[in-house]
Amino acid sequence: MGIASLSMVMSQSKAQELAGISVMKMVMDTGK
Repeated sequence: MGIASLSMVMSQSKAQELAGISVMKMVMDTGK
């Protein structure tokens, strides 16, 4: 249970990180 929930949190944070990076790229492109 602990390991499963831990991997869930890890993948969740990784997805949030990727989403944040894509948003930053979009903002940079529109800023140009």
